[in-house]
Amino acid sequence: MQQVNSAEICQTCGAGRTSKFCPNCGEKKPSPEDMRLKKYLLQGLDAFTHFEGKFFKSFKYLLFQPGKLTADYVAGRRVKLMKPLQLYVIVGIAFFFLFKSWDIFFVRLQYAILGNYDAETGTTIAFKPGELKGLSLALRNYAETKATAKGISLLEFVVKVDEHQPALAKLLAFLMIPLMSVFIYITGFKQEKRYVPHLVHATHLFTFLLAVVTVWLCVYQLLEKWFHWKFDANIAFIPPNLLFIVYAFLSFRKVLPLRSVLLQILRTLVLIAGLIVIIPLYREIILWISVTVE
Repeated sequence: MQQVNSAEICQTCGAGRTSKFCPNCGEKKPSPEDMRLKKYLLQGLDAFTHFEGKFFKSFKYLLFQPGKLTADYVAGRRVKLMKPLQLYVIVGIAFFFLFKSWDIFFVRLQYAILGNYDAETGTTIAFKPGELKGLSLALRNYAETKATAKGISLLEFVVKVDEHQPALAKLLAFLMIPLMSVFIYITGFKQEKRYVPHLVHATHLFTFLLAVVTVWLCVYQLLEKWFHWKFDANIAFIPPNLLFIVYAFLSFRKVLPLRSVLLQILRTLVLIAGLIVIIPLYREIILWISVTVE
């Protein structure tokens, strides 16, 4: 039996190699050229341009061709595009660092257990005795217990929690993706019985939502800075919300096409209703986690 030379042994898996790439694991055969500075720099440039090309193409599809990323991924056309979670992470990082204090996915503990925020006066109106009930009262009692254990006042504890809560809310925002996918699956399982394609669709939809909110907040802050325009928080997010509804409808038409426009509208409304449930639920979860980990 002919022995395989050490130079023909794959350094990664140990299998015999008869060509440039290992047939077992795909590892490339090492070469003296790999250790030269020119090769090192060229590899870095190639990695950057390859990433850049994939990102901008994927981002263009995400913004301007609703549903195409999902349809291509499910169909197996993936080599030129970023993976769903890769794209989400990049957009999520941009959102995280640009807007650390915005309360899109969380509600401040201050407003949950101490008092309601009055937009007209810019102040907090304290809750009256007995006004808090149910989970809100349980959360306040839990926060008081935690504050007492730390030897600080409830107000000091609330301030500490609200300092850390925005970062935590954005860090765990990906948890809303599988929740969204459940509502997408409910409306589309007859056309696609596998769950993962719906999860991929939810990932792209949520990534678009983050992207459009990020862009809109940039515009919003420029309007505030240049023209001193002030909007109520609920009114300020009407444009991106409306845009997301239209985008979701078009995305459904691409990924899960139906002949009936009314059924597509109904499917979109089910998703929006799901978000109306998911976001408050997520905010409540983040409140409890924030109090627990403080």
